[in-house]
Amino acid sequence: MLKTNRFTLLYMLMIYLIIGGVSLLAQSDEDKPQFALEEVIVVGDRSESLLRESTTASHILTEVELRQIPAQNLVDVLEHLPGLTFVQQDASNHLPMAVVRGFFGGGEAENILLIVDGVPLNDLNSGLINWSQIPINEIQRIEVTRGGGSAVYGDLALGAVINIQTRNQQLGDAMSLGLEGGSFGTRGGDLFLQRQQDNYTYSLGASANQVDGYRDHSEWENYTATARVNKALSNKGQIFGQVRTTFLDKNEPGPLVLDVAEADDQQSSELFAADARDRRIVELSAGFRSNPDAASRLSLDAGFRNFQQEQTRTIQVTPEFGDTQFEDETNLLGWAQFQYQRRTGEQLLIAGIDLDAGSYDSQYFEADQVTETTGGSGNRIKAGLYLEGKFRLTERLRATTGVRFDALQNRSETLNDVDFSQFSPRVGLNYQYLAGNANGHLYANWSRAFKAPTLDQLYDQRVLDLSGVGFGVFNFANGDLEPQTSWNYDLGIYQRLPLAEDRIFGELTLSAYLLDITNEIDLDLTTFKYGNILESRHQGIESALTLYFGNRIRTHHTYNYSDVTSEAGDTKGNMLKHIPKHTATHALNMQLSENINASLSQRFFGEVYLDDLNTTTLPGFNLLDARLQLDWSNYQLQLTVQNLLDNRYNSSGYTFADPFTGEDVVFVYPAQGRSAVATIRLRM
Repeated sequence: MLKTNRFTLLYMLMIYLIIGGVSLLAQSDEDKPQFALEEVIVVGDRSESLLRESTTASHILTEVELRQIPAQNLVDVLEHLPGLTFVQQDASNHLPMAVVRGFFGGGEAENILLIVDGVPLNDLNSGLINWSQIPINEIQRIEVTRGGGSAVYGDLALGAVINIQTRNQQLGDAMSLGLEGGSFGTRGGDLFLQRQQDNYTYSLGASANQVDGYRDHSEWENYTATARVNKALSNKGQIFGQVRTTFLDKNEPGPLVLDVAEADDQQSSELFAADARDRRIVELSAGFRSNPDAASRLSLDAGFRNFQQEQTRTIQVTPEFGDTQFEDETNLLGWAQFQYQRRTGEQLLIAGIDLDAGSYDSQYFEADQVTETTGGSGNRIKAGLYLEGKFRLTERLRATTGVRFDALQNRSETLNDVDFSQFSPRVGLNYQYLAGNANGHLYANWSRAFKAPTLDQLYDQRVLDLSGVGFGVFNFANGDLEPQTSWNYDLGIYQRLPLAEDRIFGELTLSAYLLDITNEIDLDLTTFKYGNILESRHQGIESALTLYFGNRIRTHHTYNYSDVTSEAGDTKGNMLKHIPKHTATHALNMQLSENINASLSQRFFGEVYLDDLNTTTLPGFNLLDARLQLDWSNYQLQLTVQNLLDNRYNSSGYTFADPFTGEDVVFVYPAQGRSAVATIRLRM
């Protein structure tokens, strides 16, 4: 009751501040804000179009909006977008797992494609994303399109595509230096330098962050550096070259039994005491962009990534026993993308080719890191060819149609070769039903998408010898896996809302979706192997409402409803585990004066089931975050407080059957308490 009353009081405070700000605005002639629906978006169709004219469920966060969110990393920002939420496997938001449209990879696979400055960043073996790879201070703009994007991007885009543009894309001279420190041993710094000379633009960015951690054995270190050069080619376009390095060292405290966590949520698990990862990534990329104003446009990008990781990981077998092994993994990936587009009047034709070729080598050792157990190597080659057309059928009706063909070739030195091929069609319509200040667009989209099994799911060589505890010897990988596929249906609106005699404006985005998934990949507990054992139906609503009170006050609200049910087996009709039915965010930003900006945001994550039978639940939770920003001359001071009310909750969990009692034991990942970080920044 006390927590409910505290949130009620805070909502009343937010409303009071808004009303007070509106009364101030009545005496002001502030210019109208720049609306997100009028922004140009690229990610949905791999070509430029106004967001309100898109045929997909998409959203944009501009640089101004990014700086208004009380966030400490990229994931904190993404949670304020419709349709995206995350669960954590640690207490410091450094090991997030995405949930989008009912897809949850559980830290083993990803259903999101991440692109940064044109470079795809998903890991070769697992498709996972290192969300710490992009420091938040480097981000200038985020574009997201949700739903099956295989018709444009291939198999990694089953749930969403996130496109991030960093400060390396801007022109002119710039310099930024930041230092931060805060709770739980948080300290770090960042540097950005950019120089424009004649037709060349040189940029250099670096960041270093360390955290001791809220829980024992949760220390985290992350270092990144990026160097880039752009050259303008008069009226022909531009070329660029870039190198990015990332170093990540992290200890992992592991889950706790529920009653143990309730007694002390800062301790670590003895079972997972050795778990840690040490990751090194080096990426080289280069590209060419033709003149964006020409009727015919050409782009060519290519890159190379070297990924090295040493990881000690425990796989839990019983509530009190686990198998701990050390893995030394190396993978190399080369990729290239070619795209041509031709505009004729109101029609646009887009054609492109994506190529990936990667190799991996993985060696497993006992926990002593000396005694080798198993190992393997292999490679994957991916080729995708796509063709898309965008047409204006009438003054108010636009259509997008396209198809993509993907071929994947998987090779292992010890296991069977596995080849896949898939066609992914798509048709979308956008109809303008209102014009003027109350501009409104209705869109509908139908597509087919797929997700190929990862190299880890096909070929991972880790063997668990548990014969000593009566479980025998087994391996999770399965070379007979098939791609999981989905039929996707979307219906939504983009709506401008002029209010209060042109003093208040709003923007509403709303989408309803239905996905039918077949051959879904999951761990089959009857064979202890991955299998195509699931069929599921994903349906829901994603919404976002932004209100602009002049240029001084902005509120942003999202609400997501997700109903994801099993469609096969003994659990048919049950909700899939780890998927919340309800999530929501609310944010208030106020420009209190020319030099003072304040933000307050609330995040709600609903109750989830922890088991397939839907008998055990993890309670939902509310979080309140705040930020105060002071600007003077070339300096900026920020104070960000997350979990302001010091709410105690568990960010995720699971159940494990005790073989002796037959009862399920609940394990949870305790979340971090209140944390505060102060940042001082010099900009020139």
